[in-house]
Amino acid sequence: MITRGWGILLLVCLSHLADSTHAQQTVASENEVIRARVDGARASDLSGAGQGNGLPWANGRFVYEFSPEVQLDPRKMEAFEQACRRLLENTALKCVNRSQAVAMGDRDYVYVVAGNGDASYVGRQGGKQLLSILIWNNPNIISHEIKHALGWGHEQQHPNRDEYVDILFENIPLEKQENFYVHDNGNEGDYDFDSVMHYYPTDFSRPARKSIRAKRKYQSYQSVMGQRDHLSKIDLLEIQEFYGDSSVEWCGISRKPRGSSNLAGFSTGCPWVCRLQSNPSVGAWVPGENCDTSSGQM
Repeated sequence: MITRGWGILLLVCLSHLADSTHAQQTVASENEVIRARVDGARASDLSGAGQGNGLPWANGRFVYEFSPEVQLDPRKMEAFEQACRRLLENTALKCVNRSQAVAMGDRDYVYVVAGNGDASYVGRQGGKQLLSILIWNNPNIISHEIKHALGWGHEQQHPNRDEYVDILFENIPLEKQENFYVHDNGNEGDYDFDSVMHYYPTDFSRPARKSIRAKRKYQSYQSVMGQRDHLSKIDLLEIQEFYGDSSVEWCGISRKPRGSSNLAGFSTGCPWVCRLQSNPSVGAWVPGENCDTSSGQM
């Protein structure tokens, strides 16, 4: 079961190539420039420290827009859209191009660029937020970045990770250690060695050392960590559990909780909306006109 809630916004990036070559990325700002620098043979990210909170996506829509250079390449657009549809299949959340979403009143979206790194914020930031893709021919790398934008951090930062792995901080340079700090995003399923969100065992480590070691009883999973070959069952299940399955009804900014079909005498439809707090399944039901759909608050 997934503990509901919402956690810390991370600015994250991670791409695993077959040869374990990675890059460090920084989202620069409004000019859509993604600066990257190679850090040996490992990826780095700027996760966690001192940053604010992201939000779940609202209205049942994960909204994206392609930058002009991406629009010039139909293969890139199709690769992103296929990865998005695969993540959200059988969930209450749908992938929607901003050209359609604007007409429905959505103001928040990811702006997808062909950058020189793979990078994404964690969760909905409000307004325009960058998502950069460098490796377009691996759908699982694209899925990794989209899942960050949906609200998930890296697996080895899972709040229960110390039950499953040891983080070998003595093998990690001090300036890289923040990449292994625990971040409870409140949407995590069971710890998943097979997750597309997990780091490789030597990411950020000093030469010929490990940064992550599976605990003794989980040693058989040591070689599994860091795969970018597939989405695991938990990768998909935790999205469905957090955002709801395809039967969930969306009302205004939030989803209608199960068992609430007769709220305030209304048996059908969505005349009321749920105040979106940190958890999209909780909050007071109020008349729709009293809800600020820009922030999801009363």
